[in-house]
Amino acid sequence: MRKSNRITNAMVAASITFFLLTAGCNLIYNPPSFEVYFPPEILHRPPQWSPTGALVFTHENKIYIAESDGSSFQLIHGSDDKNSNSPGISNNDNYADSPSISPDGSQIVYVDYSYRGGGSDISRSMLDGSRRGRLDPACHVCMKPIWSPDGTRIAFMSGRSLLTVASDGSDSRLIFRGFWDSPSFDEISYLSFAWSPDGHRIAFVVLEVRKSSMRRVLYNAAADGSYEISFGHTGEVISSPAWSPDGRSIAFAQEDDDGVPDIYTISPDGSNLQRVFRFSVGDYPSASLDYSLSWSPDGSELLLSSGSSRPAVINLGESKLRRLPGPVGSASWSPDGSRIAISSRAHDRSVAPKLFTVARDGSDGRVLVMQDGEGNLTPGHGRSRGLTQ
Repeated sequence: MRKSNRITNAMVAASITFFLLTAGCNLIYNPPSFEVYFPPEILHRPPQWSPTGALVFTHENKIYIAESDGSSFQLIHGSDDKNSNSPGISNNDNYADSPSISPDGSQIVYVDYSYRGGGSDISRSMLDGSRRGRLDPACHVCMKPIWSPDGTRIAFMSGRSLLTVASDGSDSRLIFRGFWDSPSFDEISYLSFAWSPDGHRIAFVVLEVRKSSMRRVLYNAAADGSYEISFGHTGEVISSPAWSPDGRSIAFAQEDDDGVPDIYTISPDGSNLQRVFRFSVGDYPSASLDYSLSWSPDGSELLLSSGSSRPAVINLGESKLRRLPGPVGSASWSPDGSRIAISSRAHDRSVAPKLFTVARDGSDGRVLVMQDGEGNLTPGHGRSRGLTQ
């Protein structure tokens, strides 16, 4: 049923038609005029650490920034009738999601979606929400912007394709062009893509549909759009790709023939494929297409998030997995690797931590933001309430 729904959604998205005219690496895009809907979970991104330790996170289609001690948080983008002083957008038919912080911590880019217009744009602002403006990369449905490591470019999804644009919105470049030739098509998967540490390449996952068959394949492309290579294997890639800190390996999760996920690494040129972790029976998240992987800054561990279980840390040297405390959520490493931030994905109205951090070993839980029974957010003040193993 899950794959059938994905194919149906992809076929609907396939009706997004456009002209791609290339002159060198430049892109001209003609947007469609009809309404397209992308559910919030597609845009969801782990909390983002700023260089100063503040955290940017999302809640109910709004973007917030929280202090790392849990003393306060602030709405920076999104519709909120209770906060008329917000510097963000105020139209009730808009939402903001999928924020990405610039490497120097001064700005964010994010998805600015309009229910009324039926499209989504890439917008940019200062970290506090001020000086907001659209990047205008000339597309109607844009998703998941990510800054390059040097802060000069931004990668994003446009329809079924992958592009980059200069940080000022100029110089669009096509990295991967999806196509539709019913009953076959290729498109960027809703799984994330990732810049290499040096900013020269982008790894991403492509959904390949050939008549009645479907699989997701890992790709690695030059960041200028000049060439790409495909890492097609027997299993199906079910996670976002993750570059090691030294840029020598790409980690990803892939299902075997029995549907059990394994964690692999591969060299950027497609060589040296290695299975680095295999889940034991009953100790892996249920079938999902939103696994998220990220390396610790020292390269010794992988952080795994999914939509169906608590985040976990995989020790590569010992091939061991440890679950982190708290509810199911998306997780990210602090810049120095000493702590992990987790943003709860709970959509119910239960009283629970919304944003919290834990030490690398899962101890010393600190709640930064709480969610009450009506879905409202309150400061967590760094207390560990609600964080159970």
